[in-house]
Amino acid sequence: MIQQMYCQYGQLLYIHVDDDIVMKKLSKLRQDKAPGADNIQPRFLKEIIEEVCHVLTIIFLKSLD
Repeated sequence: MIQQMYCQYGQLLYIHVDDDIVMKKLSKLRQDKAPGADNIQPRFLKEIIEEVCHVLTIIFLKSLD
């Protein structure tokens, strides 16, 4: 979900995450793959992509603060 990452001396300086990036990454999920540790099927995520996109973006941004 990371669009841009700038590193200097091994430190992470900037990560850009927005709804468009999250939407693109979710839309590229392969439906034939097994669910992750959260046990959520990729097929299900693709079905609810519009409902969860913004919420996931907020979670990603908060986790970077």
